Amino acid sequence: MNINEISETLKSIIKNTAEKLSGFKRRTYIAEISLHPGSQVLLTELFAEAIAEGKQIIITTHSEFLPLALRRPIKNGLLALDAIALYHVMKDEGGTTAEKLDLTEDGYVRGWIPSFAEIEDDLLGEWTETVPED
Repeated sequence: MNINEISETLKSIIKNTAEKLSGFKRRTYIAEISLHPGSQVLLTELFAEAIAEGKQIIITTHSEFLPLALRRPIKNGLLALDAIALYHVMKDEGGTTAEKLDLTEDGYVRGWIPSFAEIEDDLLGEWTETVPED
């Protein structure tokens, strides 16, 4: 693959991942870069490998795919369930709070992410109203 033919997003991920895996002592920030869901799934496996080498990774996202994809490296033995802490961060008039979410033994978020579930329920409800009955 010619490096000039890949997207800037993928170049950024490759650069930052190489730094993370090399042990380079630097804090790396990657902006939410609108990765395709398939690429987000692959990232969880890459992050699992870095965690196995003793590196700490902190991820913030608005994507439902990253939390769902955590199951794969757990299932494949690349990531231990106790190596993950997942938080739901919420902001309201009273300030910002972070609630730790429980994971099932399979690595799924128990009961799902509250703010994600709320909007998904709304959107699916609207969609089902448009589906013709047989």
